[in-house]
Formats: sequence, structure tokens, C-alpha cells
Amino acid sequence: MPYILRKQKTRGYKVCKRGTRKCFSKRPITKYMAKRQMRALYLHERVGSRH
Repeated sequence: MPYILRKQKTRGYKVCKRGTRKCFSKRPITKYMAKRQMRALYLHERVGSRH
């Protein structure tokens, strides 16, 4: 899994790339939305590798 959920000091979570500090949202989002964002990143990764 190249993506992980990171709990923020403020309320919410961020989806980040494993092994780096790169996160895919500027502000923390809910855990539900973070899981959906992570799913979208995985789907995009799979579709992008076909071409």
C-alpha cells in the first residue's frame, strides 16, 4: 500500500504517500472522506498503468 492515513493534531485526517511527507489535501478531512480519497488514488493508479 503506497498510501496511508495520517491523523492530524487538529480534527481530521490526511492521505499521505508512504515513506514521504507528501499529502494529498491541504486541510484535514474526515476519516470517511480520507478513505474515499485513498480509494480514488488507488483506482487512478490502476487505470493510469494500463495506458
